[in-house]
Amino acid sequence: MIFFYTVTSPQQVHLCENLRKSLSRYHQELTILPIYEKNNFSKLKINDVLQNLSYKDEDIIVICDGFDVVCAKDPQNIQTYFDNNTDTDILFSSENMFGNILVCIKEYYDKYNSVNGTSGKYLNAGVIMGRANKIKQFYKNLTSEIDALKEYIPHDRHDTTGDQTFIINYLYHINFMVNYKNSIKYKIDLKDELTFTNTITDRKFNINDYVFIHTWGIYISDPNYKYIKDQQYQKWSQINKILDL
Repeated sequence: MIFFYTVTSPQQVHLCENLRKSLSRYHQELTILPIYEKNNFSKLKINDVLQNLSYKDEDIIVICDGFDVVCAKDPQNIQTYFDNNTDTDILFSSENMFGNILVCIKEYYDKYNSVNGTSGKYLNAGVIMGRANKIKQFYKNLTSEIDALKEYIPHDRHDTTGDQTFIINYLYHINFMVNYKNSIKYKIDLKDELTFTNTITDRKFNINDYVFIHTWGIYISDPNYKYIKDQQYQKWSQINKILDL
């Protein structure tokens, strides 16, 4: 079974409607967790939720950004992917931008690209999916290391840094390419097998090729939201129209 979650604030639950509708077309239910609070790493509070739930070993958890991600293809492709890729416990979406601060960490992910025959692709936390009990263990490990990971982030950014920065730093510091801590095998979707993150607004892509489409950095459910960039909103409006959302 596949379980879908998104974390948002109580005031912005309505912005997750397109994601919910896109999943419901495939008879999948989205669990919206209104636990986000600005400036206290609260997206990672999903760990508290997951640790209190029980899953079967074959179950899969998918955690998506609620505002700017939609499901464009049957999510059963996720189940097929993990059944066929036994070398992967957790898969992160990827993007064409690197937003971390430390050069050494970028070089590490560039090496990961080189090993996998790609270039210029980096971890994006907009879609995280994997075997349920491995996801639970990952978030338990990650949250236990938050204080240590803060040391690698400038102090004046502690209150504004999102979960993506912590995940990027965490995987670097456990050397995820060669060291599977607690037997978790991590992978980044460098070749866009299941996810597509449109960090470059004029990049051409076929909507039907991906289970999830992520138009980065905007809240697509609300055209009046003050941070929407016109070009990105136009792109997202086209996607929503095609998907009949």
